[in-house]
Amino acid sequence: MPRMVASLAPSAPTIMSSSCAMRTGWLFHSGTGVVAFMSSRTGSIAFTRNRPEGEDLYRASKAALNSVMKDASIVLAGRAICVSLHPGWVRTDMAEDYIKVHGEEGIVRDIPMGDLAPPEDVAAVVVFLASGKAPHTTGATIDINGA
Repeated sequence: MPRMVASLAPSAPTIMSSSCAMRTGWLFHSGTGVVAFMSSRTGSIAFTRNRPEGEDLYRASKAALNSVMKDASIVLAGRAICVSLHPGWVRTDMAEDYIKVHGEEGIVRDIPMGDLAPPEDVAAVVVFLASGKAPHTTGATIDINGA
């Protein structure tokens, strides 16, 4: 399973963004757009101890996704805003499943705001980017992690 995640994480968004931007023509007809790659801050940090099995492949796949975003931001410059969003812990069903097994204390201890982000925080960033009010954010990595 970890190997499948490592190969799909960068390739699926590459295929999807290329298909949407080029084949459907939405980008060239409208002249503008936003491609938001949902990545993870784990793609730019290293863990030296207490790593779950497969974590290294997950981190590598997220780093590759960030590279895909950088390339797309250059290719689509002036026509689309391409960003990589790096949510930290977000209160989702997946996070709740993890918390049921491992507890929440160890997670929130490392978050200066002291709580997991609500999904609405991530959505608000995407809405702002889609507004077109900050076209020079293209190529940016935006952390949404309470730190």
